[in-house]
Order: sequence, then C-alpha cells, then structure tokens
Amino acid sequence: MADTASRPLVAGRVTLGHADAGSGEAVITVVDAHSRQQGRTRTVGGHYRLDLPGAGSWQLVASAPGHAPQADRVLVETGTREVSYDLVLVAASPGTGSDASEALPPAVHRA
Repeated sequence: MADTASRPLVAGRVTLGHADAGSGEAVITVVDAHSRQQGRTRTVGGHYRLDLPGAGSWQLVASAPGHAPQADRVLVETGTREVSYDLVLVAASPGTGSDASEALPPAVHRA
C-alpha cells in the first residue's frame, strides 16, 4: 500500500448556490476511469481535502442536500503534489434527487 504522504491530493472549496453564496456541508467522491469509487470525504467549513491513488484522470462527484450533484474531471500530472479545484453546486430542481447518498451515478462501483 502506498504511503499517503507521497500520494497527490485534490483540495478546494464547495460553494452552495452561486459563487458568492455561502458554503455548507457536501460530500466529495473520487471515481476512477473504470467507475470505481477510490475515495470519499465531507467538507469542513466548505473546504475539502482528498488523497488520490496517484497521477491520472479522476472524476470528482460533489453533492449536498437540496443541490444537484456535480461531476467534474480532474487531471493530475505525474509529480504533482496538490491540485486545487473549487466546486459550485446549484439548487436542485423540484422532483430531482438531492440526498448526498444519491450523488453517485448508477454506473459507479464502490471499492
């Protein structure tokens, strides 16, 4: 198992609503190219830090109650220690799922 001190990480802020709105509790999940969950964390004060298994292309899935989940691709180059990536979640439309447990697309397999 790799030492987490040598692994890259992704960190940033999650804003709920518009860019000038406040931050709140959200769940951030990292998914690999094979749709397998590789990590998960919750924001603290609107900020998150998540170790990544290594360099490569990773999908970040962010979710928060009352907000539509957002999935973004983050590229981590070899030798990179930290990637900064902020996310803005928009309010969910009526009738759409907004529970943090619903944040993972159906094709994502938990590791």
